[in-house]
Amino acid sequence: MLKSMRRVAGKFVEVLTNRTFLMMAGWALVSSAVSYASTSTTGLPWETPLQTVKQSLTGPVAAGISVVGIAAGGMALVFGGELSEFAKRSCYAVIATAVIVGAGTIMSTLFSSSSAVIAMTGGF
Repeated sequence: MLKSMRRVAGKFVEVLTNRTFLMMAGWALVSSAVSYASTSTTGLPWETPLQTVKQSLTGPVAAGISVVGIAAGGMALVFGGELSEFAKRSCYAVIATAVIVGAGTIMSTLFSSSSAVIAMTGGF
């Protein structure tokens, strides 16, 4: 009985030291670690601040500020009289920035869907 146990133990050690077995065991450990890492729901540390910035740029405050910027820039161009070239370009920059910031809100208000959906369904 002792001989048969030694033979079984010898075969077991032979299997455990086999190169193919070691590669398969290593692959199983690495792939399970990757799957556990991908199921975490905590997210990356910078996702929360970026989400806050995104909400600030697309929320109702941004829409109000963009409307005020468009109105102020337009009124400065219309009622500003003789403006220098620098002042005109500054007004254009204010209007362009206000339109860019408020574009998502304006599109969702006008067409009751997000601008990403409208861009995806455009004429391709």
